Amino acid sequence: RQDLGFRNVETQWSPTKGRDNQRIRAKVPPALRGDILEAIYADLLQASPLFQNFAIECVRVMLSKLHSEVCLAKETLLAPGQLCSEVFIVVRGVLRVTPSDDAIAASGQRKSTARKMLFRVIEKPGSLVGMRDPFEKDYRYPFQVVAVKQAQLLRSEEHTSELQSPVPTSY
Repeated sequence: RQDLGFRNVETQWSPTKGRDNQRIRAKVPPALRGDILEAIYADLLQASPLFQNFAIECVRVMLSKLHSEVCLAKETLLAPGQLCSEVFIVVRGVLRVTPSDDAIAASGQRKSTARKMLFRVIEKPGSLVGMRDPFEKDYRYPFQVVAVKQAQLLRSEEHTSELQSPVPTSY
């Protein structure tokens, strides 16, 4: 257990060298923040369906609200029945998604057969995991999501409604 903790700290430390990206970003002039985020995540912006139909100004605001997260190999990102108030965007890595026992029972297949056959591997950068209905108060995630390989993800704030709220305009 302690070894997993050290591996997690080491994994988080390696890309940042101990720097807090949020704090560094806060020190950058606001006019440059969006440009920097857009340059860092240029490939992801092209690949992810989340950013396809928004103006670049909205995309920059959305990027500023996302946090980087690492999921180690064999680590569970989301468990069946877990309250899910986040959306994860795959930057790199491989995730395996399997249905919960309730979802298998609803499909009408035998558990042993369905458990072996029903899974999905997500490895395309820009893929979304943890989608939820923002109008449903307590959404329980119906799948188990486990990292097959170490995965770097972007995680939305706990309140995904912030990403969906309209940007005020002045007339």
